[in-house]
Amino acid sequence: MALSEDDKDRLFRHWKTIKNNVEMRYIIDLLIEERVISPDEWEDMKKSHQLEKDRTEAFLHWLLKQSEKSYDAFLKALHNGKYDFISEKLDRNMQRNHPLTDLSTQLGGKNG
Repeated sequence: MALSEDDKDRLFRHWKTIKNNVEMRYIIDLLIEERVISPDEWEDMKKSHQLEKDRTEAFLHWLLKQSEKSYDAFLKALHNGKYDFISEKLDRNMQRNHPLTDLSTQLGGKNG
């Protein structure tokens, strides 16, 4: 099943925070293990993008075209990679139970 518009909206809403805070090297192994992305696809992204922020942004563009399974694996990888403060904002189940808050507050005012 394709990524829902609600999931895409959550990615767009937190795009800057994800791009400026998530280092793919800490989450990519789980995504490969879960068969969300192939090692070849990841290598292509790494070769095309030298900066970590650019790699993360390339991955986000790629993720927008993927399935809900891929999105859920991304949330799991964020959680396991110690990016709970981001995964909670993207988790569709948490969204039903908690009001939206500005992630910059949790980052100590850092707007990236």
